[in-house]
Amino acid sequence: MKDNEVLVGIHIPIPNSSNKYFIQSYKQGRRRDDSKGIVSAGFKVELQQSNLIDYNQWKIISICFSFGGMASKTIQPINTQHKLIGLFWNKETINQTYELIIKEIPLDELSPGGQPEFRRTLVQSFIFKFYSYVCNELHQTSNDSNILSYHRPISHGQQTIPERPQTQKVVGSSLPHRSAYFHTTGEAIYVDDMPSLVNTLHAALVLSTKPNARIKNIDTETASKVPGFVSFVSYLDVPGSNKTNGVLPDEEVFVSSIALCIGSIIGIVVCETGDSAQKASNLINIDYELLSPIIFSIDDAIKHHSYFGDEISLRKGDVQKCFIDAEHLLEDTFYIGGQEHFYMETNSFIVIPSNDDKEIKLYLGTQSPTGVQELTALVLDRDVSQITCHVKRVGGGFGGKESRS
Repeated sequence: MKDNEVLVGIHIPIPNSSNKYFIQSYKQGRRRDDSKGIVSAGFKVELQQSNLIDYNQWKIISICFSFGGMASKTIQPINTQHKLIGLFWNKETINQTYELIIKEIPLDELSPGGQPEFRRTLVQSFIFKFYSYVCNELHQTSNDSNILSYHRPISHGQQTIPERPQTQKVVGSSLPHRSAYFHTTGEAIYVDDMPSLVNTLHAALVLSTKPNARIKNIDTETASKVPGFVSFVSYLDVPGSNKTNGVLPDEEVFVSSIALCIGSIIGIVVCETGDSAQKASNLINIDYELLSPIIFSIDDAIKHHSYFGDEISLRKGDVQKCFIDAEHLLEDTFYIGGQEHFYMETNSFIVIPSNDDKEIKLYLGTQSPTGVQELTALVLDRDVSQITCHVKRVGGGFGGKESRS
């Protein structure tokens, strides 16, 4: 697609055949509209009418299942699809499909996103919905309750503001947000909408691909051959402190020796264009020495006695006595998945150095301009008064743009 093109539809051709083709998609999100799906699914099946005595029987010629939200990318249960070919389209086959898919797409308590039982149930419900839809189109009975499709009317909103006396035109009145019209029309300018200055360079992060690993060597030769490559910046190029001195005081700006986790920032690649920077960052060759232990879960941490140290605990009264005196005790293990701050505007910055002094201007969307100002001064070994932060608006934050921006 070109930059000025908009996708308005997708055409999926269906062969001209005596067989029946059915295509459907499903999504379950937190809300019915404008919500990221917990699990999504796309189904396609080709059925052929049986030549046996019962002409109401349909045989599966080809079938395709695609699921989103069950792994890090969209996946297909290939083995399940192969085993269903040649079977009749009936409730027994669908029950068999449930079992095959759950075995082929396993989820456990540590799976990214959590809610493994709920997501498995959603997969089964989508399959049943598709089965009921096909049966309805074939004028067959699904031997279960009828599934009625739900069509949501167009959303609308209305706010009625009562008339107020002239003396109360300000106090208690409802006023629109100062940027409401810009936000709703898409005219609001965020950092990524700002025009680039002449000779602007673009940077992309180089992240660790190994957890708890010592960096032995960084090879930039392949990356340096990318057109527009300018430089690779690491901890060796930091003029001030390489420690953030923030929420985690011992966290480094760029990893100097040991990458504690996957995604640790090792450095940045600077190029003449954003695409070149992104391409070059993936071509930085890093040689690691894996250390032990490698901890992926809370169970691993307990096994290897890896604790943070300063435990935060709120206590009131004698907790042990309460347990002893309690009539009933319920004990279980509860796992909480990792949380991502999913804001619409990603972290982006424009940095403009001064030509005649040490002053630097920063244009960014952050919840903590003062924190960014102080950290920038600390890392660059400059006075705080030489760093100016401009924050016009923040496209979502949730705290992630306070401690991580």
